Amino acid sequence: MLLGLVPSLAEHPLPRLMDAGLLVTVNTDIPAMTGAGLAAEYRLLRDTFGCEDAAIADVARAGVRASFAQADVKKEVLAGINAWLA
Repeated sequence: MLLGLVPSLAEHPLPRLMDAGLLVTVNTDIPAMTGAGLAAEYRLLRDTFGCEDAAIADVARAGVRASFAQADVKKEVLAGINAWLA
């Protein structure tokens, strides 16, 4: 929303993108500018779009897999996401 690409967060096409099976990630590219941390962005998935824990975990996993992190770091973070979901 900060960039003005959608009129409101509720009008963001995120649910349609997820339903279409696209790789969707949530990011905080410039937290100092947006004032939002990653946890707050995930909270918006729940509060704005009604995402349940499994969908939020899927988005988090997609972000890890799409990252440039080393394989061992990805493995550790993915295990943490799975533990949170369990």
